Amino acid sequence: DEGIYTCILMVNASMESNFNLQLLTPPADLEVTNRSIVALGKSVTLECTATTTRGITQNLDFYWLVFNNETSGSGGATVVRNTRNVEGHNSNGSVIYSDVLFIPALNTSDRGSIYQCETANINVTNSRSSEYELDFHVPSCYATTNCNGIAIGDITTTFFECCTSLSGVSFELGEQCRMCPISDCPFKARDVVFALDTSSRIGPFQFQSIREFVAGISATLLVSSPNSSVGVVLFDRSPRTQFGVEEHTSLDELLLAINPGLPYNGRFSANIGRALRFLSSTNDTGLRSDNSNIAIFLTGSRSNNQSATVIAAIELHAANVYDDIYAVGINSYSFTELRAIASDPSFVFTSNRFFDSFRSQQLQQSLINQLCSVPPPDVTVIAPFSQIVGESLTLECRIEAVKDIDSTVDIIWTTGNTEVRRVENIPACLISNYSDFFTIPVLSRSDNNREYQCDVIINTTPPVEGNNTVQLNVKQPPQMVISPSQSPHRVTVGMQLLLHCAAEGLPIPTVQWHIKDDPVTPLEQIYQQLYLVPTDSPNTTVYTCVGRNFVSGTERIAQVNVTVIVERQCPVLRAPFRGQITVSDDRKMAFFSCYRGYSLRGSNVLKCKNGQWNRPRPSCQLIPRLCRWNCNF
Repeated sequence: DEGIYTCILMVNASMESNFNLQLLTPPADLEVTNRSIVALGKSVTLECTATTTRGITQNLDFYWLVFNNETSGSGGATVVRNTRNVEGHNSNGSVIYSDVLFIPALNTSDRGSIYQCETANINVTNSRSSEYELDFHVPSCYATTNCNGIAIGDITTTFFECCTSLSGVSFELGEQCRMCPISDCPFKARDVVFALDTSSRIGPFQFQSIREFVAGISATLLVSSPNSSVGVVLFDRSPRTQFGVEEHTSLDELLLAINPGLPYNGRFSANIGRALRFLSSTNDTGLRSDNSNIAIFLTGSRSNNQSATVIAAIELHAANVYDDIYAVGINSYSFTELRAIASDPSFVFTSNRFFDSFRSQQLQQSLINQLCSVPPPDVTVIAPFSQIVGESLTLECRIEAVKDIDSTVDIIWTTGNTEVRRVENIPACLISNYSDFFTIPVLSRSDNNREYQCDVIINTTPPVEGNNTVQLNVKQPPQMVISPSQSPHRVTVGMQLLLHCAAEGLPIPTVQWHIKDDPVTPLEQIYQQLYLVPTDSPNTTVYTCVGRNFVSGTERIAQVNVTVIVERQCPVLRAPFRGQITVSDDRKMAFFSCYRGYSLRGSNVLKCKNGQWNRPRPSCQLIPRLCRWNCNF
């Protein structure tokens, strides 16, 4: 019935009008398609496409519903998305509409869920629908660990994606169950060589535990540090390289080479000393000089000649082939031999029930924690020997080589509770025999005994910190102060004079009075004071106060000279008739004045020099009456 209908009206002249009749129809075709891989841990994108081939269709509404185990009991569905007024686009004579539903990482409860897409048009009562069922593989070992439904990636093909973001979650590789590593190793690249005991004391059942033990450690190292590599050396009575560190480039390939790939002979006893010498000299493992080299020596045997084994271990350390050596003893072992093999006491690990999977996993995790732990940086704060008041001082924070980790380092200087310098985000690869400096522009006496601390923080998770503190030992050469300060000092025969000499400095200087080059006798010197009793005869003497201390290993000397002049005492003066006299305390000056109505004849001030007054004693004379009343003086 669709078409163009025309109406013609004939009245003298013709007029016409047209109408195009088109039908509103629902979409002729509706389909839900999946645009991604459906797998446990993967996200999924579903697309609902509606196509109409005839008539016209207004904007469509899309509805997404999900039917799963949680909704089946209630007999209904859950609306997870509703998109209204979706516009279409023309394509080859058809109009196409689409809407997309994104489903985050799938977990076990998503398996079997049915997602249904429905479309509707406000002018058309009927609608279309299409659905899609999620079906994917759930590994049998998935539920055996505390995974709590966390997505673990594409478990059938990609081990690396599985374990990059998760830890402690089981997954399935081929037909075997594995566990993702629990620890995170921040190191950039390490070459790890396992030396494994395949002697008759191990047994096939326990060697399978060794395979799983090595696989778990290898997974941790390579997932956290993709540039790391693993090699394996097997030994019984003769050692041999099973594969070198660069032989297996992918993690999946490496794990299969370990489990079940590592062969077990079990026909001979173990020669531990020969295995250690093999590690000292062999290049078959392909260790790279740019990487940190680690050896993990695992044995379930003990040597018949312990002394020879200890000597072989010493030779292994002296060869410097490996940066760190770990020793693992299971069931039957000699702790003395393990301690000699390990490069540090904390690198020794033992288990008497290694065949117990729980115990072996505990041991595995302990070794992983030690392998992946970042040791605190070795920090030393160095202060120059010379620390003198008034001079500048530069402190050095020396950081020994930090292991090659993928992180940054912060350096913070503090004194007391005050931060005085901060340097942040230094790439850890640069912290190899690195030094940072802090300068005090001018030292003062208050800086003596002050502590400065350098904190070095490696920004791993959790952060690792090392610090060191230095206490300043500030020195100051002697500085002399004499009191009374005037010089020369004049005294008369028989008078006493007390001089005080103070010396400031760090450390506190010693003070000694000298006459010329001879020290004053202790009876005349009390602490820093000089007590003088001048003789009866006049004299002039130069006294020297000497202060001494040691600054930066050198004796520092400061001195000050004081001149003392001893003079004879002048005769006692009497006041003039009708006048007054005032004599200074040191009897060196006399001041004269007359009563009212009398005038002074002579000098009003006399000075005593060398026992004689410099002028005659003045007198007071009566002022004449006329002048007394009429004269204006």
